[in-house]
Parts: sequence; C-alpha cells; structure tokens
Amino acid sequence: MTPIADMVDAMVAAGASPSAIAVAVRAVETVTLSVTPGNAVTGSVTIAPLSKKVLPIKEGNEEEEEEKKESKEVAPSKLPRARGTRLPDDWVPSEIDIDFALKRGHSRAVISTEGLKFRNYWTNRTDKQATKRSWHRAWQNWILNIRPVKQENNVIAAADDLVDTMRQWEKTNESIEDLRSGEGPSNVWVLPAHRRG
Repeated sequence: MTPIADMVDAMVAAGASPSAIAVAVRAVETVTLSVTPGNAVTGSVTIAPLSKKVLPIKEGNEEEEEEKKESKEVAPSKLPRARGTRLPDDWVPSEIDIDFALKRGHSRAVISTEGLKFRNYWTNRTDKQATKRSWHRAWQNWILNIRPVKQENNVIAAADDLVDTMRQWEKTNESIEDLRSGEGPSNVWVLPAHRRG
C-alpha cells in the first residue's frame, strides 16, 4: 500500500467523512503540472512524507477556512492588554467613589482625607505600579483597606455625643420651666407635666 492509501484507511477506520479524507489527501499531495511542446499536459505527483499518527480533521467548508485565514482577526486572548494611565494631579473622588465609601460607613471627613492621601500617594510614585487600568477600582481597594478607627476613639466620640444630648435636654427642661412659671412668651401654652404612676 501507498502512504496515502494507508492514511485513507486509517481515516475511514476512525470514522472520518469523505470530505475530510479528500482535504487530507489534497494536503498530502503536491501536484506539479507542465506543458510540453504540442500542448500536451504532463504532471507528476510528489507525496509528502506521512507521520504514523493520523490527526483528526475538522470538517467544514474550504472557502470558509480560506476566508478565516485571509481575515486578520486576532483572538481576544492575543490582543495587547490595555495600558494603564497615571492618576491626574488634580484627581478628586467622583460621586460614585464617594458613594462607595459612604456605603462602607466612612464619614465625608474620612473620605476627604483618604482622597487626599490616595492622590498624594499615587501621583508621587514613579515605579511601574504608578499606572492603573482602572483608577476607580484602585480607589475601591484603597477604601476597602482603610483600617477601622480604634474602638477607644469610638467610645470617646460616643461619650461626647451623650454629653451634648444631656446639655440639650437641660436647656429644653429649663425652657419648659420658664414657660410654666410665666417667664416665657405669653402666646405659648404649656401643658402640665404628666406623671406616671
């Protein structure tokens, strides 16, 4: 048997379609035609060496395959990645960036301070990390990495809020007593204090 016949037998045994076998045979044969004096056409067939392993051939329209080869489409994984940019010197957090930080429990004062720290940090870097493809996502990571305020500071803030509330209650009680005693404006009616009991 010839190498082409061996290949065809192997492809038939593997269940290849006739069109796939024909494509394989065309790929193996190299045909050289020449014209002799008197317009007689002679030709020779050169058979390329075959490997012992037969690779599966995908069936399809030859014209479509040629069009695919001719088109210079590049697979998305082969496209060059988008390059990063540096943070602008006048960067400030957008409303979306501020909302992201607010939803994570940070006050506007903290967001303002962190925005300044973020801008100063990234505009002063000179290494390859100084460019980002998405500064919005870099800001989100910055916010997510903010260390929480120490608990003792929260206790002090809560105590200060309690003292302020108590002072407001005292002023309100003094105003009510003034109104009851007649020292307040005459057009205000004060109801008697309700006693539970």
